[in-house]
Amino acid sequence: LDFARNAAEGKEMLERELRRVALLQHDLAPVLARFRLTRVEDLYVAVALGDLGPHQVARALHESLAPAKSPTPAPRLSPATPPPRGHGGKGFVIEGVGNLLTQLARCCQPVPGEPIAGYLTRGRGVSIHRQDCAALERLTADTPERIVAVDWGRRDGGSYAVDILIRAVDRKWLLKDITNLLAESDVHVLATRSRVDERRGQAELRFTLKVGDFAQLGAVLGRLESVPGVSSARRLGEEGAR
Repeated sequence: LDFARNAAEGKEMLERELRRVALLQHDLAPVLARFRLTRVEDLYVAVALGDLGPHQVARALHESLAPAKSPTPAPRLSPATPPPRGHGGKGFVIEGVGNLLTQLARCCQPVPGEPIAGYLTRGRGVSIHRQDCAALERLTADTPERIVAVDWGRRDGGSYAVDILIRAVDRKWLLKDITNLLAESDVHVLATRSRVDERRGQAELRFTLKVGDFAQLGAVLGRLESVPGVSSARRLGEEGAR
């Protein structure tokens, strides 16, 4: 009975963290060996008992996904010539093509360390997507020949835009408390938009932030949920506010 109760509690805690960093859809099996566990239920219990932190598991899952390859082989310039390895700007390395402009896809907003793939657009260079991006899956199905292998290449200390959604009780100084925390976390705010349901006393705040990597994003989201009145803070992707 205790095992089942702990497993249920740990599952809820872990799913809350994975939802927050947009990793909920991934299988947990790849991280079990890292923690010397054989069942997902044992992982849940370890989280419930405090032996493992939810963020620790999320980071391990993120790292297990990072080495993944592009969905399809990179196109060659010609059958007789091996494809060159070209830098596409912003620290990306693109396999199979020369120097091209690159842009981060707005639908999924990848951050350093996440597995990525490129889509060769018509006239706009290569669009960089997370490999689990639903939009990339559709593009792969429709025009697989335009998918190119991409990795992050050399890190140059840059920052990356990401959208987050905060749900909270509407109260005085809420926005000030949130922006102060972001400033303390050395996170830059690029844009913000809010909506208040006066009947329910609930507020929704959307921020576009600049973060250095996945670790900083996860830490900031965790700190935001400690702000009084905040019920959830999570990353937004193509799914929007659902």
